[in-house]
Parts: sequence; structure tokens; C-alpha cells
Amino acid sequence: MNTFNPSNIFGNGLPITLTASMLERIIKMKSGEQDVKVEITPKYIVLFGRTEVKKMMFKKNVPFRITLKPVHVEKERFHLN
Repeated sequence: MNTFNPSNIFGNGLPITLTASMLERIIKMKSGEQDVKVEITPKYIVLFGRTEVKKMMFKKNVPFRITLKPVHVEKERFHLN
């Protein structure tokens, strides 16, 4: 019985064009966060903004910054694990 193996069709991966604004929209849609920005640089993908943290009866807006470093960058292609 043959099983579906994506690597037989796509090789080492499936190329997907993704802009910073597309990634922002996906994050906002999935997380409910409205104050999120995405920056794509030649070496990193940076997510930053503010999120509401609730602890006991208190709410506070906390800034955050997440930097993702791809395992391999080739031209305009990021390889993430």
C-alpha cells in the first residue's frame, strides 16, 4: 500500500511567498492580538508589539519582541525548523 509522502512531490519543501503584512494578518487573526508588527530583514524575522497580560484582577499592556533566526538563508528564502 502506498502512503502519501510530500517529499516525493515537493522535494525539500514547498516554496510559499510570505510578506511581512501577510504574516501580520495571520498572527492577528489567529491570536486576537491587534498590536502586532512584523519585520522581515535579510537575516531575521522580527515580531513586536504589545499584548495584554491578566494576573489576578489586574490587566497590563506589556511590550514584546520576538526575533526568529532561520537555520539557513539562501537569496530570499528562509529555512525554518
